[in-house]
Amino acid sequence: MDIFIALIDEPFPYADIKLLGRRVKDYSFINVGFADGADGADGTDCTVRECVSAASVPSGTLGSVLSSSAGSASSGASCSVPKGAVAFVSDGMVDSVPDGSAAYISSGATASVSSGAGSVSAAVFNSAADVLDGAYVLADGEYDGKRYVAVVYSDMPLVTVKGLRELAAHMKKNGAAAVRIGRGVLIDRNRVQARSPILVKSAEYASVTDAAAYVAVYKEMRRRINERLIKSGVILLDGDADIDDTVKIAGGVRITGHVLIEGASVIGGGTTVGPGAVIRNSVIGGGCRIGDFVEIKASVFGDGVRAAHLAYIGDAEVGADTNVGCGAVFCNYDGVSKHKTVVGSGCFIGANVNLIAPVRVEDGCFIAAGTTVTENLKAGAFCIGRARQTVKERGKQKKTDG
Repeated sequence: MDIFIALIDEPFPYADIKLLGRRVKDYSFINVGFADGADGADGTDCTVRECVSAASVPSGTLGSVLSSSAGSASSGASCSVPKGAVAFVSDGMVDSVPDGSAAYISSGATASVSSGAGSVSAAVFNSAADVLDGAYVLADGEYDGKRYVAVVYSDMPLVTVKGLRELAAHMKKNGAAAVRIGRGVLIDRNRVQARSPILVKSAEYASVTDAAAYVAVYKEMRRRINERLIKSGVILLDGDADIDDTVKIAGGVRITGHVLIEGASVIGGGTTVGPGAVIRNSVIGGGCRIGDFVEIKASVFGDGVRAAHLAYIGDAEVGADTNVGCGAVFCNYDGVSKHKTVVGSGCFIGANVNLIAPVRVEDGCFIAAGTTVTENLKAGAFCIGRARQTVKERGKQKKTDG
């Protein structure tokens, strides 16, 4: 389906807030084709333009005004465009503008916007035309011969090229000229008519305008990410896992409930994660076990590493087939700076061990439970560092009332 997408990039309060690994506004750019991973914007039947305010509009372009005002736009006439509207100009299109509909402004008309400053080339309209504060116009009106024109906004992170294509196909089948998609609109240039567009209610076209909208979009984005992972072969046993869009997980990884995986994390095949595990910006090899209430931050695990219970591993490298015991803590922060811990392959780190960074533990070391390690260990070392147990007989205890 041939579609021209006008992405209106304008400031909004939630633009830079993180949403599962990316800023809210980044998703709209990626999903319509401005970055790698775009959902089908391959350049063959989809063209994308980013639109900014006070740009010139070439003659012969499609024109629509997304507004809530009434008016008319005929050749030689004037059309009022409210502040914050999106304006396009069409050659030879003469249509009335009912309340809340898409409006078409013909060549030769004068378009004015509420207040501010800025101008559009008079050659566009054959008369003076102002595009003022808060209004947006397309700078490129060629449309590459596309039949359908979609206007979407950067506060619509769920919109996708795939969804727009499906909607355009539905419009073609049912003879619809225009549909409202949230704040935006999708128009069939071959069926331009003076009538109110159909309103499409779908979470895909939601704008992130407040906290409630952010939460709703977050849940839908999480569902999409988890569904994509399952289709790729990840065994995701509980849908409440929060996994960033930027995370890469191999097929065959098994993830149980209440798991958080963030940032640029990568997880190799055959690994199990959870329940209750947290992984942030870490690389986990294949065949690892990341168990309940284990947190891993900015670390690299070799293949076959086991951290089964209640551990914190931060700013570390852990070699293959090493065991990290319950309650082990990689103490990476001294109150001023972060420091790195390096643990070799085939090591045993017992329960309740503290590794005080910076420290290096070479291959094959055994660290007994309850030990605090402050010095480097050479390969094959056995390390124990805990207070000697003292046992004394208890004296007779005095009875107390109550």
